[in-house]
Amino acid sequence: MDSINLIISSSQNNEGERSNIQVDAKGKLYTKSGTDYIVYDEPEGTGLDGTTTTVKVKEGKVTLIRSGMTNMKQIFFPGEKTESIYKTPYGNFLVEVDAQNVEVQKFDNEIKIYLEYNLRVAGESVGHQTLNLTAIKP
Repeated sequence: MDSINLIISSSQNNEGERSNIQVDAKGKLYTKSGTDYIVYDEPEGTGLDGTTTTVKVKEGKVTLIRSGMTNMKQIFFPGEKTESIYKTPYGNFLVEVDAQNVEVQKFDNEIKIYLEYNLRVAGESVGHQTLNLTAIKP
């Protein structure tokens, strides 16, 4: 298991209003049976304090798994709509993702993941989202 530095940036565009967030984190990277795993604790200030995130990457499919104060498992596969239950201390919500683009680039010392998708929570559109995650081995 390798230690990594993470740069995570996301943007949300909902009815013309755009918001951007960027955070840095430290985590671990390992490969098991041809699948890459990135594991990190969510940084303070993200609203996901007390949550561990695992990003599973295999053959163009990215699975985002959160456990702790917030629990969910969301699959991103291009052109496919997926559903999951987002469990929070405030209640459970149905989350629907329509993945437009899923890109994974692997290099010797880093993995770059780009996700572009439309998001619905509890049946309501919350806009067009992008997520960039770069995992770098120091």
